[in-house]
Amino acid sequence: MKQNPKANTTEVSRRELLNIFAAGATAAVGTITLAPLAGAVQAQDSEALRIAWLTPAQLDPRSVSGMSEIAVLNALYDYLFETDAASNLIPVLASSWERNDDGSQYTLQLVENAVFHDGSLLTAKDVVWTIEWQLDAGGTIADVLAAIVSVEARGDHTVVFELSAPDPDFLYRLTEYKIVMLKAGAENTGVVFNGTGPFIMEELLPGDRAIMRANQNYWRGAPTIDRLEFLFFDDQQAAIAAVQGGTADGILRLDNFSFLNFTGDFRFNTIDIPTNAHQMTRIRADRPPGDDIRVRKAFKLATDRRAVWERVQLGFGAVGKDSPIGPSFVGYFLDDVEPPPRDPAAAAVLLAEAGYPDGLDMVLHVPNSGAMPDLAQAMAAQWEEAGIRVEIQLE
Repeated sequence: MKQNPKANTTEVSRRELLNIFAAGATAAVGTITLAPLAGAVQAQDSEALRIAWLTPAQLDPRSVSGMSEIAVLNALYDYLFETDAASNLIPVLASSWERNDDGSQYTLQLVENAVFHDGSLLTAKDVVWTIEWQLDAGGTIADVLAAIVSVEARGDHTVVFELSAPDPDFLYRLTEYKIVMLKAGAENTGVVFNGTGPFIMEELLPGDRAIMRANQNYWRGAPTIDRLEFLFFDDQQAAIAAVQGGTADGILRLDNFSFLNFTGDFRFNTIDIPTNAHQMTRIRADRPPGDDIRVRKAFKLATDRRAVWERVQLGFGAVGKDSPIGPSFVGYFLDDVEPPPRDPAAAAVLLAEAGYPDGLDMVLHVPNSGAMPDLAQAMAAQWEEAGIRVEIQLE
């Protein structure tokens, strides 16, 4: 696939499935498997695209986290900014911006032709309401946007952000996948969908499918397909079977083993897209046991990152270096930096010093998608040698 630096053209992006088959957008997704076109036409009809996803748990923008949930939002809404496959900032609803000298104030100019699905124009009032709505809800977005002191509409197409301190990464913060732009006063979010995106929700059947029709008035150009359907499955193997059987036309974000199986099958087309996507294990640092730095260090010492990479990634990607900055950030990735070598005995000593001489018993909550279950099992096996015993709960 070709990449294009222009904002309003199709390119590898966070909204990858829409970029390949419909309207353009930005940021990267990962691996994609597609049935051949003839098979897709025979399975249903050529005017619809059916993608297999794991069943979304929720669709309120403040709470989404799973890939299927994010995919639905990306089909229905737009962002102020997105990032392309090279992590460059791409303006979307914000057509341009200015920053004051010390980086504590950002002024955004909005496009003037973005239209909500109900026919109303997007204005600065909608952007201000959306940001304040996210901040009022607390949670992760409130943390991401914590530097905002005020957000103000100046006219219909200008938004001014005042920050508590200079933040050179502020515009990148606005690319966070939950920060889609809503209409001011939106209610029943997650049930009623009134976005400015390339598709309009026609019918949502919880646990079964989401049926969306092309937004013929989409301000960036109408999609090239008439209907987009997301078919929901409770586990990835069922989703894979749907693609193999012709019920679905494609599947995204496969685990690497399944992707390699599709790659070796001449009946299917596969696409492998380099991204800066990375997996991380989170432990809360504001409560025991994670509030003790010795415990956090013990987890790091108990982990052999290269062994995990070899077992789970199967040659894809790169070894994690305890940083979200991956090789795609060419100017910032530190290739020569290595994390500490694995030392489960030293990890056990740190746990004992932190007050856990018998080790730890914890629950690891894991999304039941892609390679996440394999990743969890690989890390759990390593941690156990240091006395960290985890119960894996797939969700």
